Amino acid sequence: MAFVHLVQGNEGAALARLEELRGLRETQAVLVFIGEVHRARGDYEQAIAHLERAIDIGARVITYWESSEYLAPLHDDPRWVALLDRMRAAQP
Repeated sequence: MAFVHLVQGNEGAALARLEELRGLRETQAVLVFIGEVHRARGDYEQAIAHLERAIDIGARVITYWESSEYLAPLHDDPRWVALLDRMRAAQP
């Protein structure tokens, strides 16, 4: 719903949905989704921060991150390469 509210131009409702997500148990999936929503809002700082946290707790799904249309705009950010490098380094 956060994405729907963003598309509809309802930033307040999108932020309310983000707050609901933050209230969920912190899992890799939740953190990545929050990162994707922040990226869609144009808040790359928060997007990167949530993706870093997802890696901290074990995210290793590089193929999803590389193919996600929601994360694609981050590919030009120098921190993006560092995120993928961290994830690759942690691979078993």
